[in-house]
Amino acid sequence: MSSKWYGGPMAGPIPSRSVEGMRLVYDPELDVALLVVDEGAAAGARHAAVAGVPAGSYVDAEYDEGGRLVAFEVLGARKVLPPEVLARAERE
Repeated sequence: MSSKWYGGPMAGPIPSRSVEGMRLVYDPELDVALLVVDEGAAAGARHAAVAGVPAGSYVDAEYDEGGRLVAFEVLGARKVLPPEVLARAERE
């Protein structure tokens, strides 16, 4: 991703936008969040670890058979997601 798009690592917060069809589900007991981009394709998705995640957390990207991103699973979600985002998430 070019710095023209996101302004580089110290550019500050990215504006929040709601995207139709995306869901965020959070299990506070397990501290696991699931951001579903494409609900229909999430079943049977392939998984790949996301690099650069802070210690104590793990992010797994899920792709459909065509290589399109369908979901992110975040273990240790409280360490990497803002509290206000987790507060608005569906509970599992």
